[in-house]
This record gives sequence, C-alpha cells and structure tokens, in this order.
Amino acid sequence: MSMWDESEKAADEASQGGIFLSLPNDGASAKVVIVGEPLPEKKVWTGNGYEDYDEAKHADKSPSTRIKVNAFNVGENKMQIWEMNPTTFKGLLKVRAKYGLDKKIFEITRSGAKGDMKTTYSILPDDDISPALAERIKHEKLLDLTNKNDSSGSPSGNNRELLIGILRNLQQDKLNSFLEKFEIKKVSELPDSRLVDALLMANQLQKPSGEVDPFE
Repeated sequence: MSMWDESEKAADEASQGGIFLSLPNDGASAKVVIVGEPLPEKKVWTGNGYEDYDEAKHADKSPSTRIKVNAFNVGENKMQIWEMNPTTFKGLLKVRAKYGLDKKIFEITRSGAKGDMKTTYSILPDDDISPALAERIKHEKLLDLTNKNDSSGSPSGNNRELLIGILRNLQQDKLNSFLEKFEIKKVSELPDSRLVDALLMANQLQKPSGEVDPFE
C-alpha cells in the first residue's frame, strides 16, 4: 500500500470519528464486540483531553481511573478504543460474567445529555457473533492501548498515521493550539511516547465546539 493509500485510509478513519468510540448525545448507541485485554490507567482531565497522571506535574489535580479496551464497532466495521470510567467498566464485567465476550455483540447506549454528570451507559447483549464477523475480527489488528511499541509497522506507527489524518482536517487555529500544547513545530517532532495524549487531544479538537468528553 502506498503512502497515498495509507493517508487516505487515515483520513477516512478520522472523518468517521477517529480511533476512539464516541457516544456524544443522549440515546447514542453502538454495537460492538469486545476484543483483547483491558488497560486501567490513572488520568487527569486538562480541559482538552486526558493526560497520564504525574504526581509532580499534577499536584493540584486528583487523578481518575480510566479503562481502555479494544472494541470492534460493527456499524463502522473497524476496531476502536473504548475508554470508560470504573462504573461503566463494572457494567461490562457483569455482562462478561453472564454472557462471555467471545460469542455476543453488545449494544452500548448513552443515557444523558452533553455535560450531564449523571450520564450512564447501558451494555446489553445483541446478536450472536456470526462466523463471518468472527473471521473479520480475527484479521483486524488490535489498537495499541499502551503505545509502547515504536518499531516500523507497529501500533504506534498506525497511531501516528491516524493522528496525521485527524490533524490535516483541523482548522488552522486548532492545529496551532495542538502544536503549542506539545511544544513542537512539526508533527514529525512528536515523540512516540506522547502519541496517546496527542490522539486524545486531536480527537477532542475535531469535535464541534462545546462537545464534552462522552465518558466523563
């Protein structure tokens, strides 16, 4: 695949909402298949996105636990990262205990408007995973939840392509804010160690003004 083809793919993924599963409005839903292992992290909300909690850097902030998992979005036919709070994760644990995660498609539905601190998410079993869908997911690469891979062709390389696709579609003022935040002049200067934070901010910037984090 040429870089033109890869860039087109990244742009398509960005226009479809990026690598993070987003349910921005009351009643929004998605049908997903949960794949792989979850990753718990300590994060702080900066106003533009989540950052890894650093006790020295964020002495004035209280960290919150965020949990990531790969979720194959059936409607968009692609793998995404579903990031959730502990309450939602406990709901996922309940359906995992009752149904398992390797046989069922689950429908996630948001109950709560933008900015509603009492927003909740229901997770209900939907259809069985068909053989064709199981085969499709089998050949789909898991997205890197830790972002610790840095070799060519690694998940971090894929994340950089996705990031570039998102940034190319941003308005100039938002792009400038991104570059200023990470203290760089070119995206190529961004270290792999900051790709996850960069993707979080880029996904936030591509949303309409006033849209808040859907899982907060």
